[in-house]
Amino acid sequence: MQIAFTVHDFRAGTNVDVLLRARADTPLGVVADALATAVRASHPDGTSARASPRPSLTLAGHGRPLSPTLPLARSPLIEGAVVLLDAPPARRASGAGLVHLMVTAGPDAGVIHPLPVGEHTVGSAPDSAILLAGPATDEPVLTVRVAADGSCSVAPGPGTSAVECDQAGGAGSIVASVRTPSMALRLLRPAAITPLALPSTTAPGRL
Repeated sequence: MQIAFTVHDFRAGTNVDVLLRARADTPLGVVADALATAVRASHPDGTSARASPRPSLTLAGHGRPLSPTLPLARSPLIEGAVVLLDAPPARRASGAGLVHLMVTAGPDAGVIHPLPVGEHTVGSAPDSAILLAGPATDEPVLTVRVAADGSCSVAPGPGTSAVECDQAGGAGSIVASVRTPSMALRLLRPAAITPLALPSTTAPGRL
């Protein structure tokens, strides 16, 4: 099978458009190895610059790496996808929100900012409600307004492009994609959290 997609390499900080040709039953771990070898330069001694242990693949906008044993044909790796190579684990800021702002590429990649009802300026200016890493600027990257019903609007700042998606999407859906010269962000509907009931370990007669 043949798939064209974009790889963002967190280790090198580069974006590479890739045309992959592989068998449908190829495990994603093998694909990750091949991508790391292809998109990264070699060391001066001729050895591969592939990360060790095995590199991971994560779809942009998703917090968890794809399973390395998943066959290519059954994976969500599809035509036009953006794949993150060796992305750091997603880090969730404290608090709860109706919408989540996730940094998918750039210095803060992997950070998730919950946005409650209200207006939120996002950028590297000291007075930004959501402060992003990078050189300080006077203008916000974008302004996000979140209503009580969960609807939101995005006002891009200078040099920022935003594409608004389905406002009525369910948990985990993309509300908007935002791109600047140095980073990429996504507004997401927070996924529902299922409580985990653990067996009680309390000894009889003790709290």
